[in-house]
Amino acid sequence: MKPFLNPFAPALTLAAFVALLIAMPFGRFYSGDGELWTIFGGVALLAMFAYGASKWPALNQLGTSFRQWLKSALIVALSVTGILAAATSASSIANQYRNPHYRAYDIFLVTNNQPDEILEVPRAGQDASTMLATLAVTFAFLFLAAIVGIAIGVSEDAANRWVPLIVGIAVAGLLLGFAYAQAYWGYAETEGMATPSSSVVWIMLGSGALVIACTAIAAIARTPRFVK
Repeated sequence: MKPFLNPFAPALTLAAFVALLIAMPFGRFYSGDGELWTIFGGVALLAMFAYGASKWPALNQLGTSFRQWLKSALIVALSVTGILAAATSASSIANQYRNPHYRAYDIFLVTNNQPDEILEVPRAGQDASTMLATLAVTFAFLFLAAIVGIAIGVSEDAANRWVPLIVGIAVAGLLLGFAYAQAYWGYAETEGMATPSSSVVWIMLGSGALVIACTAIAAIARTPRFVK
């Protein structure tokens, strides 16, 4: 982890991580839609990883290997997003049990639209598979945010890599925006609760994630380096 984290002040980095670890899962208990706190965390991660990746040229001039630096960046991304995704998903699941209407305010929460018969919570709609799906969706979003941040950072001052990256982000944004709209407006009403009507949402989510992942990976792969 050290090569990627070298440009960061340890105390400030730890403080930022702890702040996200508190804000993302607990903020939704007090104010705002749950999904907004998750998106906020994704944007914060994107900015942090973009800053760290922008320091690559200086580290490379000091003899840092790109392979080692990228491996370090990916380890940091996996570690940070894994912890944040677990805490955030647990919070979403808990909020759903507190109030079954919560799912209308958290696009990252996956439910099966069935009542929880053990806890007798009407339409809590969660089981082991949906909880794992919620964790997977949240992790994928946060990890992709970190990867896009790395791609943005290493593409700084490189117009030939910025254009494809912007186009990829725009296309992915359209696909994810369509999925978001379908998730809220393409639902059938059942006893006042919104329920998914088709698999279109998942197809659009998968397509958008694939586009942004491929675009970011391509930008990272084209990063100039002196030491391999």
